Amino acid sequence: MTYETVLVDRQDHVVTITLNRPAALNAQNNPMRRELFGVFADLRQDEDVRAIVVTGAGERAFSAGADIKEFLEPPVPTRFREQRKRLDYRGEMDRCPQPIIAAIRGFALGGGLELALACDIRIAAEDAQLGLTEVNLGIIPGGGGTQRLPRVVGRGKALEMILTGARMTADEALRIGLVERVVPVALLIPAALALARAMADKAPIALRYAKEAVVSGLQHVARRRAAARERSLHAAPHHRGPRRGRARLRGEAQAQVVRAVKAEGASMAPFEAPAARRAGNSGRRRRLLPVALAILCLLHLVPVVARVATAAAGTTEVAPDVQVPQKARDMLAQIEKRHGEPPRGLYRRPHVPESRAAATRRVLSRV
Repeated sequence: MTYETVLVDRQDHVVTITLNRPAALNAQNNPMRRELFGVFADLRQDEDVRAIVVTGAGERAFSAGADIKEFLEPPVPTRFREQRKRLDYRGEMDRCPQPIIAAIRGFALGGGLELALACDIRIAAEDAQLGLTEVNLGIIPGGGGTQRLPRVVGRGKALEMILTGARMTADEALRIGLVERVVPVALLIPAALALARAMADKAPIALRYAKEAVVSGLQHVARRRAAARERSLHAAPHHRGPRRGRARLRGEAQAQVVRAVKAEGASMAPFEAPAARRAGNSGRRRRLLPVALAILCLLHLVPVVARVATAAAGTTEVAPDVQVPQKARDMLAQIEKRHGEPPRGLYRRPHVPESRAAATRRVLSRV
């Protein structure tokens, strides 16, 4: 099958894929992405293919990343919707059971380096220049570079490369582990093909399962680490309730602000005054709490003491100092007008005399 932007060459059990846009430094446009998607989708189902080599045509670049001309064209609605689908050929590369080797010469920038990071092994020529330079254009790496690069070179070095957008030589890439081998320019393709043939000579089933074991193990570790970070960031602050969680997050944010202000050498007075006021208000609340509790207890005990005293005096009438609600008085007046007398045992002495002890028990039973 022939393609417009890529060349596919098969020799025995090794397939070489060449990005074929040398005039544009092998920049990736939508036709190239679609063709790469189709090529890798076909190769991952071909059991006769045992190793794959990816390289770029010409002497100047492996791939300079995305084609900037596509960003300058006026958007057409149908084309815009098609571009939004974003054929993920790197996902097909991840699913390929065959080992994939990147032979890098010249520029491997932005999406070009992300393509190389999607390969299993990277061999660079002496003139190679590598980097994720998207921040220089006001964008971020969008082809998996933010996830794959830290797994290869570590978090700190990956952040340095991504946030500065700097380019790196082949020797520096070899030193940090971004590439596995640096060879002279003339020996780049022969070295990559020799390595691919050495792998293809091995038992094909063992070759596929060995790669699957390594890749799945790394993915499992990455998922466990991501799950642990998720639990520490979200579950831990709320394990004692949402209020404690919000207070902890608020405290951490305030601590970050204080550290930033101190690092800048600014005054802390605007931050210390509110903290002092909050501390003073908290102390006053703690001192007033016992007084408020004592007042509430007294308010509840006064009616009880009055009823006990009335019962001990031998009457069930309400003491004069106990305020009876006006609504209750109106209800008693209606009952007396309708029946001739109020209910027994409420506010008048019952018809049957009772002892002081019985009256005390009866009143206490109603409290």
